[in-house]
Amino acid sequence: RDRRGQLTGEVAEQAFYLAEARSRESLLEGGEDAWIAECEAHGKDLLRAGIVRVGDAAVAPAFERLYERAADAGKLPVIVHRMPVAGTSLIEPRFEGEPTGSGPAETPIGPAKLFMDGAERCAVCMSKRQFLQASGAMVRAAVGGDGLAAIRAVIDSGAMRLGKDGLLHRGMLFWGQDRLDRAVAAAAERGFQVAQHAIGNEAISVALTAIERNSRVLGALQARPRLEHVFFVDSELVRRIADSPAIAVVQPHFVYAHGDQLRVLPLPREIGLHAYRRLLDGGVELAGSSDYPVSGYDVLAALRAAVTRRTELGELFGEGEVIKVEEALHAYTVGGARALGVEGEAGTIEAGKRADLTVLSADPTEIDPQRLDELEVVRTYIGGRLVFEHHA
Repeated sequence: RDRRGQLTGEVAEQAFYLAEARSRESLLEGGEDAWIAECEAHGKDLLRAGIVRVGDAAVAPAFERLYERAADAGKLPVIVHRMPVAGTSLIEPRFEGEPTGSGPAETPIGPAKLFMDGAERCAVCMSKRQFLQASGAMVRAAVGGDGLAAIRAVIDSGAMRLGKDGLLHRGMLFWGQDRLDRAVAAAAERGFQVAQHAIGNEAISVALTAIERNSRVLGALQARPRLEHVFFVDSELVRRIADSPAIAVVQPHFVYAHGDQLRVLPLPREIGLHAYRRLLDGGVELAGSSDYPVSGYDVLAALRAAVTRRTELGELFGEGEVIKVEEALHAYTVGGARALGVEGEAGTIEAGKRADLTVLSADPTEIDPQRLDELEVVRTYIGGRLVFEHHA
């Protein structure tokens, strides 16, 4: 609805996922074989990109069964951790069934997904002083040439509203704190690793509070709790994440794919966006991911974005947040394995672990970072078995 309460025809966030669930069930009628064929084709594309293991971030019951069918038929080229959500909506949690880590080796149950906020209308908050700083940043951006883009970014992000806590809030927060605390406890007690989608700083804070209040039951699980995305952070949030058992699952390719839109967002100085340097320096472990199909899954392109902070138009976006190639590689290997609770069998090359290997055309730590995305995947192995080989 618009500010006058009139319907606009736009379906956003929670309402969108209700509509998606209705359409999904109808599309699957008679289309399961086609889905499995597409699943196999996409898996082969991932192998060509050197990717051997993924987490599907929102798996409703119907797709859970399809993944098992694909695995039984030998049509699942990569290992897929199925992150359960409800069939009625992707943002509704689902804690029934077998716990995280159970199921076929080709497609085990992954962490339970809980959505704290949305995307464009993510839950952000700031003080009045920070709001004035952000307003000043918008004026400077307008004068500096970003003009209409900066103003449009403010309009699109929605109006600020004063909360009872004295802070200004923007966006949609899907959970109240008490209800979320109970949900995280229920998931952990049933053996589910918890992955909380939290983009805005308010959503991250609420998710962290639930982790802090359930530290005992979460600590009994094999896999660490996950914070998905972690776009907007300040120093206090970084400290809290570092003090918690959480791992931050981030998407460096967003810097390239969406940086030109994001860099004109007026933010106060204390709040960083895709602040990987700040997170690492604060003691937070990162796991690299793609959020495909929202952004590309090319890991080499993501490495380039993380270490150069160059956008699609070649602009610098948050140059103070540059990280080293070795740190970015760690996020996509060791960090990825830890985020899925499989660091005992994957993530590093050592005796006793699976030989899941990607061979590149050159050493990524020895070339110009600007050329990282020019590297080629030469061979890919899963469990020591050659599954892809590049032929010139």
